[in-house]
Amino acid sequence: MTLDLSRSTVLLADDDALARQLATEILEIEDFEVTATSDGEQAWAAIDEQPRLFDAVVLDGRMPGLSGFELLERVKRDPRTCDIPVVMLSGLTNVADVTAGIRAGAYYYVTKPYDPDLLVSVLRAAIDDRNNHAEVERKLATTVGALPLLTRAEFEFRTVDEAQALAGLVANVAPEPSRVVTGLWELMINAIEHGNLGTGYEEKTALMNSGQWHEEIANRQRRDPWRQRVVRLVAERDAERVRYYVRDEGEGFTPEPFLDFDPLRLTHAHGRGIAMACQFSFDAVHYLGRGNEVEAIVELRPGTGARKAVA
Repeated sequence: MTLDLSRSTVLLADDDALARQLATEILEIEDFEVTATSDGEQAWAAIDEQPRLFDAVVLDGRMPGLSGFELLERVKRDPRTCDIPVVMLSGLTNVADVTAGIRAGAYYYVTKPYDPDLLVSVLRAAIDDRNNHAEVERKLATTVGALPLLTRAEFEFRTVDEAQALAGLVANVAPEPSRVVTGLWELMINAIEHGNLGTGYEEKTALMNSGQWHEEIANRQRRDPWRQRVVRLVAERDAERVRYYVRDEGEGFTPEPFLDFDPLRLTHAHGRGIAMACQFSFDAVHYLGRGNEVEAIVELRPGTGARKAVA
């Protein structure tokens, strides 16, 4: 699936006039519509006035007055804006600062000085992720209410569009489908892209930076040996928990580096999906065998959070 991000609207906040002008010019050359502000208060006023206008927010981490991190917290606390992706544009390299940003909801970082192509790539990836998550959440509204009665179901899918439709359906087996659907989607898309289609981490980075990622995925799904491969999804529910199993036909991988957020990897345009699934959608995630099958668990006991992840 290819998304048209060419006319996305971005809010930029940076107190450094030269850096603000440079970032604005870079983004406008790439056909983004940019609203540029010089501090956090101006940025929040723009967001508060039109909370659904912006597709992404780009913030400098340490501005005088309302800092980028404080503005980030406001954006993520407000139900009108909590789904807007935030890219932290900063000279900060302190792991503690990055960790604090992750906890507040910033999963995309570009460190100054930066390559203009990297800024564009990370920003497009953030908007792409948001659009994909919004699409699978919309699928929830089209599914039937009897799915919580299901005890076991098995599906096969090949394409990104099939994965979106299926994630929106099967998430309804769990008691909080809106929490589960994003993580389930991330596990399913990982099985397609990196499992069945065999794209490695560095290869995806290069393709995203060149703007060829979606085209390459579509091409591989039409060619041998990839076009015949399927992903199997099993959903099981008993009195205590819901289990999802996602199994691809690829060679597998080593999952441990991707189970949690790596501050050093947050400056990349991708590599967050599994960690997001582990941290926010499921109570436990187990990778099985050679890494080509994953079990994701939702506990049905009241009061259980979505924090534990193990390989």
